[in-house]
Amino acid sequence: MTVLRKNQKLNDLDISTESLAGIQGFSDASFKEVVEMIDLFFTNHANSTIDNFERVISTMSRSDAASNNFKKGMFWTLRNVTDDVETFGGKNIRFEHSIGNARNTNSSLDVFCNNCEIPNLKVEYKTGPGSVTSDIIKNQFIERDLFNANNLDEIQWRLEETNLTKENLVTWLSDNRSSLESLGYEKIKSLFPSDELMNSSNYIDRFINKFNSQTTFNLIFK
Repeated sequence: MTVLRKNQKLNDLDISTESLAGIQGFSDASFKEVVEMIDLFFTNHANSTIDNFERVISTMSRSDAASNNFKKGMFWTLRNVTDDVETFGGKNIRFEHSIGNARNTNSSLDVFCNNCEIPNLKVEYKTGPGSVTSDIIKNQFIERDLFNANNLDEIQWRLEETNLTKENLVTWLSDNRSSLESLGYEKIKSLFPSDELMNSSNYIDRFINKFNSQTTFNLIFK
């Protein structure tokens, strides 16, 4: 608590002492390591605008049966943003950003940055085997990210020890063909405007086949 309260950037967010007191360690990081990472985040991003950091605190304070996995994911997100000053330094960083989706509901983005070098950067973090599935690709990549993207540069999935490969992605995109179809030809075409062979009859196949290329896969999944 003393460490965190000495960090003026954190204090400027007016997060209560009670909330900070709930922070806990988990299987991969001790309480001390969690606190030190939060302190380093605000030190590294002293010139950034930080929004919705309360969601980080609340996740790192969970004590329910599923809390370990949620804490692991949030800690990985926080660590990556903390280290990536080149992308996020001096920018607007919003955690757990609420955004519309193709299902006419709202989804949550791990990190959103509206004024990064790539405007409206949407970053999803996945860690551990089994963290990416066919349903995750449907709900988060197709119906959330592709639905909202003006171009593919806006979408980044940052991965740590996951099972996601380009072969798996192609399979899961094929499994969710109907969700791609629901986005429509104009949306899919706008993501690959230079593909002169793409038309309203073949756009799904051509879109899926793009990800047979490791280069296209690596554009988004890092």
